[in-house]
This record gives sequence, structure tokens and C-alpha cells, in this order.
Amino acid sequence: MVWLFGGFGNRDPLWFLTVFDEKPSAIRIYRDGATRDVLPGQPGFEELVAAINAEVAQHAGYYEGLAPSGDSLASYVERGFAVEIVYPRPVQVHTRFYFPQANRLLVAIDGSYNYLKVPLLFRASADRWLPGGLALTSVERIRAAVDAVMAEP
Repeated sequence: MVWLFGGFGNRDPLWFLTVFDEKPSAIRIYRDGATRDVLPGQPGFEELVAAINAEVAQHAGYYEGLAPSGDSLASYVERGFAVEIVYPRPVQVHTRFYFPQANRLLVAIDGSYNYLKVPLLFRASADRWLPGGLALTSVERIRAAVDAVMAEP
């Protein structure tokens, strides 16, 4: 019975798994006003994917109603730190929280929601960011992978 209710909201019968193994079509890094696109085949892409997949699979909470838009999105893009991941098809993050499939994810590391003291994962439809953010337990692997990519010329 618990299994059934855990997967109902997301239509995800595998909601209890702690695995995320998806291959994006593009990764965009926003860091301190700089933007860098990383595409398949470019240096650091595979390392970024591995780091993102490892960190996205480990979440420990949910913030209902939060969504990057307007000023909050600008704080990450213009002066903060975030990683946007674009997938060729909608992907499912397995969780007991309401977090349906999406084709874009945003790991919000440093910006508007710093007062929560936890990095957040948001999802988007084709044209807008959706409410509800997963609290990630860590983003250290993502930070290290981004540092390596940003050090590339």
C-alpha cells in the first residue's frame, strides 16, 4: 500500500529508487555572471554528467511552491551559481515527493534561495520553471566538475 501511494503523484512506480542515470543533450553553467555551455563530446561533459547524476539521486526534502522566475532566476544567472541541464526527452527523478517528469532541470547552488541553506533542484516544462524544489544533500561533485570545466580555455 505504501509503495502504491509513494508513486501515485509522479506516476513513477520506481519512486523508491535512489538512482538517476540520464544523459543530457546540453549543460549550461551560470557562475558569477558568466555562462558556459557544455555539449556532448566537449571536455568535461562526461564528468559533469556523472556528478549531476550522482547528486540528483541524493535528495532529502522538498520545498513546495518555490520556483525560479524573475528576480530569483536572475540572481542565479547574473551573479550566482547554477547548472541547467537539458534532456532530449522528459526524465524522472525518483522520489516520494511530487516531482513529475521534466526535460530541463536546474541545480540552484548559490543565489536567491541561500536562506534555505541547502542546494535545490528545480524542473521545467518546455517554456517555464515549475513550482516545487528538491533539497539536494550535496553538490560537491558538481562544484568540482564545474571548476574543472571552467578552468578549460
